[in-house]
Amino acid sequence: HVISDIRNLKEMGVRHFQFVDSVFNVPHEYFRKLLLALKEINSGMKWSAWLTEDVSRDDIALMADTGAVKVDFSPDAITDTGLQLLGKHNSASDLLPAVIKAKKAGLTVGVNFFNGNPGEGFPAMLRKLKFLLITRFSLGWKNTFVNIGTIRVYAHSIISRQMIERGLVDKNCDFFAPVFYRNRGPSDWLFRFFQLLRRIRRRIREHGLSNKSGPQ
Repeated sequence: HVISDIRNLKEMGVRHFQFVDSVFNVPHEYFRKLLLALKEINSGMKWSAWLTEDVSRDDIALMADTGAVKVDFSPDAITDTGLQLLGKHNSASDLLPAVIKAKKAGLTVGVNFFNGNPGEGFPAMLRKLKFLLITRFSLGWKNTFVNIGTIRVYAHSIISRQMIERGLVDKNCDFFAPVFYRNRGPSDWLFRFFQLLRRIRRRIREHGLSNKSGPQ
């Protein structure tokens, strides 16, 4: 069915698609079967996906052979404690090797973190910013992206129950309207400062583009 959909997209003129699955390489047996099917049809289309950090070098190479151009990793936390509290099974030490493997295969790489993870404080935020700088400077500024965002909380999650117990939201909150979790303190101050710098940079860039597009 997946291959049929891809063929239909190609007939419609689509040239780039994305697998919207936060763990595209799980289960591994199906992941590998799908990659081999993609290689067999040789669609010529470009695609991207989210992966867990334990993806192998051979699987990354096979992805590139089948048209993959970008992968995203979403560890969300940068410490083993933070990963465990989010219910993730990888180690923090798995991330950088996975990013390097994807870059060596010629792929653009994105990495996504949260600010204010349970069990992570100001030192973890500094580690995320350090990881951002190291990866982008050493692996390429244009094709390596590191995003640090805020946790959106969903109903029935551990964090939602904790927020209700602490009185951070109404006890009848259904979390249907967006609710975000923020740890107050130095980590959040640094995150807000980081956001401010990004907004300033975006405005400068937009101002420069508007000047270029004006009358000559």
